[in-house]
Amino acid sequence: MLQQQAQAPLVRPASTSRTWSPVPWLVGAVVVLAIAVLALGAMVIQPSLTTTPGEELANRAIAAWTDFNEDELRAIYAEDAFLWTNIATEPTASGIDEIVDTARTAGLKVEPIGKISERGHLVWGLSHVTNAYDVSGSDEVVVFYVENGKITQQWVVWDELE
Repeated sequence: MLQQQAQAPLVRPASTSRTWSPVPWLVGAVVVLAIAVLALGAMVIQPSLTTTPGEELANRAIAAWTDFNEDELRAIYAEDAFLWTNIATEPTASGIDEIVDTARTAGLKVEPIGKISERGHLVWGLSHVTNAYDVSGSDEVVVFYVENGKITQQWVVWDELE
């Protein structure tokens, strides 16, 4: 004879009614919003923390002129570079040797005003310049033309800004 196995009856727990709570949804939404704000902030801040090669070159030029660093000037200017000042019809200095001599005798203190900008081969910015002869100084716009990581031309225009 076949024995019948007794099976225990299925016991189901009594259903408890759950109340819907908005707290987990709100916590999730706050976390997602916080992550989005942090990501957006990183995208906005990141470009201002990095320096482009043109900006770096302009900063090096400003420091080399301010502290007269001949080695640095020779490193950042091309051998056949030109320096033009204040809408002159002829270059103020032609070649690296004349540029170095001009920097040596000028005794300039260059203080950037604002951000250096760059587009293609052009890098430009606004500076305040003083020297031993003109301690009040003047504002200038300086524009660098950069090729192969070197300054090949530089234009300086001052006192035309007023």
